[in-house]
Amino acid sequence: MKWFPSVPLEELKTWDRKFNDVVFAVGNFDGVHRGHLALLEGARAKADELGCRAGVLTFAPHPRRYFAGPDKPPFLLTRGVEQREALLGETGLVDVLVELAFDEDLSSVEAEAFALKILSTHLGTRHVLAGPDFRFGYQRGGDMLQLGRWGQDMSFGVSAVPLRHDDAEGGVISSSRVRQALADADVPTANRLLGREWSAEGVVERGDQIGRTLGFPTANLRWPALQLRPHFGVYAGWAAVNGGERLPAVSYLGTRPTVDGVEERFEVHLLDWSGDIYGEHVRFWFDSFIHPDLEFKGLEALKVQIAEDCDEARRRLAP
Repeated sequence: MKWFPSVPLEELKTWDRKFNDVVFAVGNFDGVHRGHLALLEGARAKADELGCRAGVLTFAPHPRRYFAGPDKPPFLLTRGVEQREALLGETGLVDVLVELAFDEDLSSVEAEAFALKILSTHLGTRHVLAGPDFRFGYQRGGDMLQLGRWGQDMSFGVSAVPLRHDDAEGGVISSSRVRQALADADVPTANRLLGREWSAEGVVERGDQIGRTLGFPTANLRWPALQLRPHFGVYAGWAAVNGGERLPAVSYLGTRPTVDGVEERFEVHLLDWSGDIYGEHVRFWFDSFIHPDLEFKGLEALKVQIAEDCDEARRRLAP
């Protein structure tokens, strides 16, 4: 997959129908969930029909983050654009990824100019697909009906792809539903909507080694700055060191009230495994929520609870 990251409007203006053999699926693609997959499959099918390449047109940063500002809590389902790019590539459906830099210049482009200049003149889009509720342009002034009319005038096709519904509950699959499920500690629902296990990752840092003194050494990771925080507490899941074998694990995200903690901590304990992994990369896949962040009366009570959490994780993760 060819990736064009964070293309500013000024550079875009130098492009002259650069992708006239590409069918573009347009959207934010936060999380690349099963609903997004329906859009990508539609783009792939249309591209095959027209003898074109299938592409994705998206934005960085996420428009919501741009308008909210840097002080608002993080909400992205991925750690950033690199993970989004990787997830899109893993689908095997995308040949071209164009990521427009979402800033004051792009946010000021009127809807008709977005269609006329960006989609037609600069990109040379052959066909555009988006969800029926897709809005674009200054103050979200354009919709799919308008885009269809403009597309006819500008010689590119437009298709609205029906939203995909969740068979288990019947609701529309969306990034906001995944976010809410994680806020509610409903990991199975979040994973079902995503079509895979949600994950977080980072480089192991040195902590105060309380876990090690209790007999449960943990990998201390810095939670990705842009990724939303799920419900604080203890989770069962799987972990891998430097992309290696996935091993059963327990994670903790919270402020450690038992030791009068203040700062947020993300800790991963690999079950029945030992080794020095300071400075190594660890990824944790969330399987299920065990219990919320709790305060215990001393370290001995905390040690007993950690042992129970590990036993519970082993039970849940057993083949």
